[in-house]
Amino acid sequence: MLAAEGGRFVGAWIDLEEEAQLAGLRGDDLLRWRQERIGPLVESFRVWMDAVEPTLIPDDPLAKVMTYYRNHVTHQSRWAEAA
Repeated sequence: MLAAEGGRFVGAWIDLEEEAQLAGLRGDDLLRWRQERIGPLVESFRVWMDAVEPTLIPDDPLAKVMTYYRNHVTHQSRWAEAA
């Protein structure tokens, strides 16, 4: 249940990225799109993880996914800094 909830965040931002690509957004327009539409969603995902992660045991597969995400968040957030 929790994994599906977290997956909806990720799926939504992937859908938004695809929408931007289909619209042909490039350069500053793409950057602005990402910052305005995807950025808040990613921040909501982080808030959700902050609330959920303490309720999980360390060996829980979802906890492992969250740890992976947090360890790689700088790489996964580069889209918000460049188009």
